[in-house]
Amino acid sequence: MQGWLFGADQAFWTAGAIAAYLSQVPDDRLMILDIGNDRYPDIWRKARGFAGKPWIYGYVHNYGASNPVYGDLGYYRADLAALTALTASPDTKALAGFGLFPEGLNNNSIVYEAAYDLAWNAGGASQGAWLATYARSRYGRTTPDLEATLGQLREAAYSTRYWTPRWWRNKAGAYLFCKRPTAAIVEFEGHPGDRIKLTAAVRELARLAPQFADQSLFVIDLVDAARHLVSEEIDLLLIQAVAGYRHRPVTAPAGDRNRRKVEDLALALDALMGVRAETLATWIDEARAYADNPADARAYVLNAKAQVTIWGGQGNLNDYASKAWQGLYRDFYLPRWMKFLDALRDAAPGPFDEGPVVRDIAAWEQAWVEADTAYVRTRPADPIASVRALLARLEQP
Repeated sequence: MQGWLFGADQAFWTAGAIAAYLSQVPDDRLMILDIGNDRYPDIWRKARGFAGKPWIYGYVHNYGASNPVYGDLGYYRADLAALTALTASPDTKALAGFGLFPEGLNNNSIVYEAAYDLAWNAGGASQGAWLATYARSRYGRTTPDLEATLGQLREAAYSTRYWTPRWWRNKAGAYLFCKRPTAAIVEFEGHPGDRIKLTAAVRELARLAPQFADQSLFVIDLVDAARHLVSEEIDLLLIQAVAGYRHRPVTAPAGDRNRRKVEDLALALDALMGVRAETLATWIDEARAYADNPADARAYVLNAKAQVTIWGGQGNLNDYASKAWQGLYRDFYLPRWMKFLDALRDAAPGPFDEGPVVRDIAAWEQAWVEADTAYVRTRPADPIASVRALLARLEQP
């Protein structure tokens, strides 16, 4: 059984309650998957080693197969070293293994490479030496500049243990842009990580890119890093657009200006993300191909579209499996936010009743899922040039 529930409600799950809950199952008939140590650290201590049941220690890292750029390489290194030092403790006597338990792959490969390597070498190599080995194995070769840039990217993005914005205000979604719209985003506390270092790292990767243009994994990683930077910028522009419309008429032009920048960046980013094999088009095509007849094909496609958008219903799980994918940025997230901004602008300068607008958006989401729309993956002709053009857009007023 998964053990994350013991961390999610620690007031209830005391050591005694956990021991009582597990007591009636023979030790050899139950394995505890202590999966949530990157979100709920040290639950195994509080559970006193799960009352003698065998358990596997690890991390979820990825929720809903969402793909923001994040992970804390330093945390995994320190955490596993500390656990290794305690393997003689009575509470670790039933420790049976280590693993990662992601809800989705094909993202943040560096995190999984680093964590699993720690299971073998216990962090024997320095972080810098490990990054050099990683670069060489992933891109076929490395340079001092690339290794320095990867170190900067680690400090900027891969020092975030848990991607807190995905559950901002108890609503799922990888970025604000991927969440069902709300005017409350003006109170957003900010993205984790170091945005200044992220900007510098992405620009340096783009500068180095011609040396690695023949390495598809480098191009994918470059696009992912740029997508992450620009998606955060879109979030900040959305906040400014909402703030502008809420203070109309004085700052309404600012709302319009930031809205246009959101649209421009989102469309450019959507075109760039065709580099990746995972897109809305490929997701739908794979679902359709699984069917044996037209009726099943439609059902599978509807379910596939729902799974990455409205799967959670009207509770806090809609957008749980949000993806930074080509197709979703252009055809789902952007129109949804434009509808919301339209309503916000039209309501000014009077009061804004968000409830009916959100209900209309929810109905639009359902109609989007049911629409028989054809999507095609389109690859950028020159992804490196596209990244550079996208970064140049960030400098434009």
